[in-house]
Amino acid sequence: FQIIFQLLEKRSSATPLVLYFEDTHWADDLSLSLIEYIAERIHSIPAMLVIVMRPSEILQSVHLQTNFHRIHLEELSKNDTLEFIQLKIPMEHPNKELEDLLYSRSNGNPFFLETIVHSLKEQNYIHLNNNGFYEVARNFENIQIPNNLQDVVLSRIDNLKYEEQILLKTASVIGRLFQYEIISELISKNNLSKNLSEFLHTLEKLELTPVEMEEPLTYIFKHIIIRDVAYNSLLTSTRRELHLKLAEIIEAKQEKNLEDLSYI
Repeated sequence: FQIIFQLLEKRSSATPLVLYFEDTHWADDLSLSLIEYIAERIHSIPAMLVIVMRPSEILQSVHLQTNFHRIHLEELSKNDTLEFIQLKIPMEHPNKELEDLLYSRSNGNPFFLETIVHSLKEQNYIHLNNNGFYEVARNFENIQIPNNLQDVVLSRIDNLKYEEQILLKTASVIGRLFQYEIISELISKNNLSKNLSEFLHTLEKLELTPVEMEEPLTYIFKHIIIRDVAYNSLLTSTRRELHLKLAEIIEAKQEKNLEDLSYI
């Protein structure tokens, strides 16, 4: 831990840092100990520590640190939900039936709400009209929305083209972050490789795997749940084969590029 903090000290002397830990409620004990170690000392360097997590009893010692500030996020209210809907699918004439349906199904969960909206658009239940506004395209009696977030995400994946599904599931084996270079090698003997950039661009437009950084070109699953659902939809035998191939790719690059691939 001391060495890691010394590296942070050196880096922050050149430019202030923001250390961001997401989904910390899933962190292992060693990672939590590292966060606590940094939190106890971060006041001595130009850096800010941001920890995102569900309500939990972990990291209690962090709460005792000087300048600690907790921001508790509540579920979206009905008004918040309506505002969100208008931002995502602006309608010339708001549809109360649609608004009530989205609010009741999402239960104030913004990611669930966003995922449902994407799913409705992709299934053409709502579409843009000639005036640039969204409108309901089908009878509400035909709309079927799964009751939980994982099923909605799975429904979105199932609605992708076959090649896009395979690409998304293959990328999930690499992790939440995946580099273009690695995914291209992982599917090198697959017909996907010919149109890889096109398929990745589609997944980016659908806000499933947006670009995280340009150099090296790296994509990220927008939410860890998208990655987990895609990964869990793979057959065990397919996972095993992909993990083996991924290990061989990393091993081949080890001598010249091990540091760049260490996050995998």
